[in-house]
Amino acid sequence: MAGENEQTLVDNKDGSFTTKIDGTDVKLVKESDLLAFKGSTETKEASFNSQIAEANRLKDEEHAELLKVQAAKEQSDTLAKESDILKTRVGELDTKVVELTDSNRTLEEELTGRIRSSLADGFGVTEDKIKDKTFTELSSMENTLREAGITSKSLPANYDPGPGGVHASGAKKTPLETCSDEIATARASKS
Repeated sequence: MAGENEQTLVDNKDGSFTTKIDGTDVKLVKESDLLAFKGSTETKEASFNSQIAEANRLKDEEHAELLKVQAAKEQSDTLAKESDILKTRVGELDTKVVELTDSNRTLEEELTGRIRSSLADGFGVTEDKIKDKTFTELSSMENTLREAGITSKSLPANYDPGPGGVHASGAKKTPLETCSDEIATARASKS
């Protein structure tokens, strides 16, 4: 029976032995080799753990950077949409400005024509004196004549269309000339 309990050890030539226990091959190693292997494994495990921690840190940094880029892209998309809306609005406003400018020009031309007619018909100003005047100049001229009290109603009736009257040239003074003379007289009396 002593032979039954005996186990054969086979030298593996690497410092380990192999034996059969319950029909299974079992590898046996010296305790010092086992402790050295365990220390080596713990060192490798610590190294792997630090590598995993570094990889996780880098992954987290990259993820944070990705989130920043995504937020910036979303903001950029939002600004692009707002920009498109503003471009559309600017286009609408440009169109409206052109329409209003055309309308203003048309109304100013019409009003300028009416003021010219008023000056010619109501105040007796000749067409030569007002044909090249701007709206502002014509309006100022009309206001000056009205403020001076010269209106179409204040013009004397022209019963004698022929030459004669006060001027040496034989022509009567126009309301504009009368107004200019009155202004010059008033200025002269002030000084």
